[in-house]
Amino acid sequence: MEKRITIFAWIIFIVSRLFFFSKLPIFEDEAQYLYLADSIVNNPSDNLFIYLHNGLLPMFGWIVALGTLIYDDSLTVGRMINVVLASSLIFWTYYIGRLYGKSLTFFITAYLLIIISPILQLNSGVALLDVSIAVFTSWYIYFTLKIIIYDGSKSSKLDFIGLFFSLTAALLTKATGTFGVLVLVVWILLGKHKKKLNSSKIAPVGIIYATSIAIMLMFYVPYAGQISSDSGSSLITNMNVQDVLNKIEQNFWLTLHWVKIYYESFVIVILIYFLFRKRIKHNNIYLLMGLWTVVSLALMVVLNRFYFPRHILMINMPIIILVAATIASAPRKIGITALIVISFSRLLLTNSIFSLDAKTNMAQEDWFEYYENYTSGKNIATIAKEIRSNLDTKQGVVYIDGSYVMEYGLRRELKSDKNIEFKSFRLGNEFLLPHKPEKVIKDPSRDTYVILNRWRPENMEELSLVKGFDVSFRHTQYLYKVKY
Repeated sequence: MEKRITIFAWIIFIVSRLFFFSKLPIFEDEAQYLYLADSIVNNPSDNLFIYLHNGLLPMFGWIVALGTLIYDDSLTVGRMINVVLASSLIFWTYYIGRLYGKSLTFFITAYLLIIISPILQLNSGVALLDVSIAVFTSWYIYFTLKIIIYDGSKSSKLDFIGLFFSLTAALLTKATGTFGVLVLVVWILLGKHKKKLNSSKIAPVGIIYATSIAIMLMFYVPYAGQISSDSGSSLITNMNVQDVLNKIEQNFWLTLHWVKIYYESFVIVILIYFLFRKRIKHNNIYLLMGLWTVVSLALMVVLNRFYFPRHILMINMPIIILVAATIASAPRKIGITALIVISFSRLLLTNSIFSLDAKTNMAQEDWFEYYENYTSGKNIATIAKEIRSNLDTKQGVVYIDGSYVMEYGLRRELKSDKNIEFKSFRLGNEFLLPHKPEKVIKDPSRDTYVILNRWRPENMEELSLVKGFDVSFRHTQYLYKVKY
């Protein structure tokens, strides 16, 4: 029964994600990852490590590049990869629940909460790193627990392979992939698992961890300067003490605000826990998931220089497990009532997020990036149509300003228009690294256009405005023509 329900929940998860698959416009960070992944496909010998040259760890880009070899659209591939990865959390919940002997009620509750999770719904539909890092971290925590604590004698080669792949993938995706390692270390040192460590498995697990960390360092060390300067986790090395303290305080209040938006309705479970704590089976899943949540939040608050709502996706699964375990242990009527209230609240928030209305209840920082700032790609199709209209079938040159949402979005939208040559007046040819904006030069035999989104060329006086495209009251994107 549990297996059939698990497969059914997985199918529902996939279908629900595909329904919202194209709802969100592409935006700056997503466009950067995909633009770099495309460059790997176009020239793998020179660009295999282009993510590292741009201060990013390479795993997600490599996976997207491989997928693009099969289906030639990196946006679809990147988003679909995250849908598939996120769907594996259904199976992860099944296996982690079995380690702790959870009931059918737990599984049904957890699956429902995963399927309707607004923050997971939002982020599994875009090609960003946060879903993959949360998924890889969840899996290596599971495999580590299974091998050395709960099921060591029955562990198979697949468990060790799964541990190696998920741990290595996490460490090569984002620095936050190390969070789960700290969670496991603290968990084991606390000795609250009430089972002896399987001593025969500690050595092979230690070798896997050492190997994965060595692989990460092999990539990190040669590019430490680029990664540190660009990393959102380089706060300590890039700011003075007072700025660090101010940023930590700001991150703390932002975290409370985002937790309130995406997890507020779960507060009801805290009340249930204290009212019926004598009924709740304390089989250590509470301590592990609570530790995972606290450690992750603390590290994000202290270390993040660039902090966005999507970063708290890391605590989504431990919170869902805590809520499902509590509801499953509560009196039946109380549990069902709590689940209905929580589900209704989650569905309202999801509907609000994808209503594409400025009055949405999504975090305003998310709305700002997707729909109001230069980071938004909501006008890509409209701008591409205008360029087509002006050039018709004539040969033309289009300069782009170095903002990735335009560099990637317009090239993708106009990929089939072979009469258009794209150039950038800010991104360099080598490793696509940004530099000071340069002049745009009119091609003597072709009409030459310029897209201005964030940056302006040196010779603005030589440009003639064709049309403006309002993103919001905050920002407008422009199409210019070079006069001479």
